[in-house]
Amino acid sequence: PFVDPVAVKTAVNSPATQALSFKAQAQAQILLKNDRQALPLKLGTKVWLYGIERAKATAAGLAVVLRPEDADFALIRVSTPSERQHPNHFFGSRQNEGRLDYRPGTADFDLVSRLRGKVRIVLAPFTDRPAVLTQIAPLADAILINFGVGDEALLAVVTGKDASRGRLPFELPRSMAAVENQDPALPDDSGNPLYPFGAGIVPGRP
Repeated sequence: PFVDPVAVKTAVNSPATQALSFKAQAQAQILLKNDRQALPLKLGTKVWLYGIERAKATAAGLAVVLRPEDADFALIRVSTPSERQHPNHFFGSRQNEGRLDYRPGTADFDLVSRLRGKVRIVLAPFTDRPAVLTQIAPLADAILINFGVGDEALLAVVTGKDASRGRLPFELPRSMAAVENQDPALPDDSGNPLYPFGAGIVPGRP
């Protein structure tokens, strides 16, 4: 039968479809850590932002401040560490390779380290690869993993308007040594991962 492309486009762009896709994006995030019930943040909470648009945080009901020392929480978006090991190759110049660990001497780690003790920290790593969080995890009060999420969906979970329901689709190794010792033909075999396959704090579930 004939498929009307205008009707298909209209269905994809309908408010109901957009609302459903937004909810899926928000709920696919994975809450790995939530010390002293850091999340959700109450409306009006003073926040300092890193990698998040101020206007969107304000629209979500948070009070954005310019200095971390004036904030109740720092909301920090980071990416999984990587290297460009083959910059002169077509694919190598476009993909993330190499190390996976947050370590002293790198911008994201050093930022979080400087803020520790001055403000409570919500860390939102973009985990396109299985990051090694061992050194940075103790510095954060909450860790909310994502695989590519808009600020609005991130903030919906941060403020409790929606709940994260995701679980890790792969383990997060404890060290780069564990990564290097893995069998490339086997999944999730690092032996003692920091966060195992399936980890995630999901409301109402063990």
